[in-house]
Amino acid sequence: MLLTTVAMFGMSTLETGSGNGEMALWFVMMGLGISPVIVGATEVIVGNAPLELSGVAGGLQQAAMQVGGSLGTAVLGALMAAKVGDVLPGNWA
Repeated sequence: MLLTTVAMFGMSTLETGSGNGEMALWFVMMGLGISPVIVGATEVIVGNAPLELSGVAGGLQQAAMQVGGSLGTAVLGALMAAKVGDVLPGNWA
């Protein structure tokens, strides 16, 4: 989680002139930070479910990850659209 936090902070420092190598570094670091969390979460959820319900547990876990990612993207997109809608017209002139 700490590695993911550092990677996200690093991405927030990128500018329009940042190169692909610098951006790739932060994406690789984020991937290395998120991977153990996802695998660990799956192990905890599916590993603690009764054997006859392990398929259901895995399905619910994957569905929750998909819904969470979609909802997060939608909320972030709405916030960014609102911010751009407020700031951009004033900067057109």
